Amino acid sequence: MPEAELLYACGYAIAGADQSRFAEALQAVAEADIVLVTLGGKHGTCSMSSMGEGVDASNINLPPCQDAFIKAAAEYGKPLIGIHFDGRPISSDTADACLDAILEAWSPAECGAQVVADALLGDYNPGGRLPVSVAYHAGQIPIYYDHPHGSAWHQGESIGFVKPDVLSAVVCTIVGVAAGSRSR
Repeated sequence: MPEAELLYACGYAIAGADQSRFAEALQAVAEADIVLVTLGGKHGTCSMSSMGEGVDASNINLPPCQDAFIKAAAEYGKPLIGIHFDGRPISSDTADACLDAILEAWSPAECGAQVVADALLGDYNPGGRLPVSVAYHAGQIPIYYDHPHGSAWHQGESIGFVKPDVLSAVVCTIVGVAAGSRSR
């Protein structure tokens, strides 16, 4: 894309609710034909980062500043593409409602910029399949996509689960009643 003009503005920090840099970034949105919004956090360890080894989060949503910027940028009516850099999947109702596309880049390392550019330019088609399950909110965590009966099945009757044969009988009875009631 040698004929393309790129505008860059830093609209927000990786965390917090500071909106003091929105004006410059929204000016760039107003002048753009398409907007690429980088989302997510900073990889590292301890307090210097928002993701990585030893960095846990009780809130898996985007920071308030990022959600607020997405809302503000969406008001311009320009196509918005979110590029999410993080060690965990994106969880944001705002991103879901306002972005036209989301590219999950994870923590891409040295060749990440080239891979993201290839995907955005259509030289690589990521296929739209994720190798993990994505939570809607922190209350869903932990999510285990490879457990045949859910993440807590191994606890058995200790927290109220019934045995598989009893569960089958209950499901069959409920299905039978529902089918019978519709035919009357």
